[in-house]
Order: sequence, then C-alpha cells, then structure tokens
Amino acid sequence: MTLCRRSRLLVTLMMFLGICSSRSLADDGYDLWLKYSKITNPQLLDQYQRALGTIVVPGKSATLQIVRSELGRGLRAMLGKDVPFQSGIVDGNVLLVATPSQSDLVRTLENNGTLKELGGEGFLITTLATKNGKCLLIAARSDVGLLYGTFCFLRLL
Repeated sequence: MTLCRRSRLLVTLMMFLGICSSRSLADDGYDLWLKYSKITNPQLLDQYQRALGTIVVPGKSATLQIVRSELGRGLRAMLGKDVPFQSGIVDGNVLLVATPSQSDLVRTLENNGTLKELGGEGFLITTLATKNGKCLLIAARSDVGLLYGTFCFLRLL
C-alpha cells in the first residue's frame, strides 16, 4: 500500500469516526436515559396542559430539589411551556408531590391505610378531586419514593 493510499484511507476513517462521534454527542448519557420529547398529539397535549396548572412540592431536601428540577425540565420539554411551582395548594388543577409529613392530603391517605404497602421507596400516583379542583398526586413515605414516583410519572406522559 502506498503512502498516499494509506493517507487517504486514514483521512476517510477519521472523517467517518468524526461523523459517528458527533452524532453520538447529540445525546449525552442523561438525554439517552431521560429524553423528554414534546407531545405531538394536539388533544393529548391540551389535556395534559389543562391537568397540570401548577406544581406543589413541599419541603426543602436535596432530593426534593431534584424532583422540582426534573419536573420543570421534563414538563417544559413535553408540554412546550413552563408549569409554575407554588408553595401550597391553590385553586385549579395541581400536581402535588408529597409525603405524609408534608401534606394533610397525603397524611389522610396514610391514616386510611392507602400508603401502607408502599414501603420506604414505593410511591402512589393517583388523581383526587378536592374542593379546589383536581389534584394529580405523587405520594410516598419518603423523599426517595417521591423521586422514583416523579421519574415514573414523567415516563408515563
């Protein structure tokens, strides 16, 4: 093989590898695992946007900060708009992410045995009617359970 031919082969190989690596960099490891794509079905998008008027995540732990961040990032990407965070339950449709120590509503579920089988890292995703509107609820007995429930919720959307 001549030097010129080897050089062309090497340049071709480098170009091929450069194209492949630039394509793989388009999604980093995080996006490969949790890529939130915009919902393209107009009826479903409208339904989700109406159901998620505000988000309430009481508490200040580092885990709950991740929950807030992930909900903000995921819902912004999927719904095409920011869903506002509030510090407490408001009128209208709300997504509440809480443990019994953070919410009276979740405490009621714990007291009536609904959360009994969840264990330390389990979670419950349900919808409840409240006097203020509909409450989409992610409930758990721990902040870690809320984090797992959040990822599940976003995956289900």
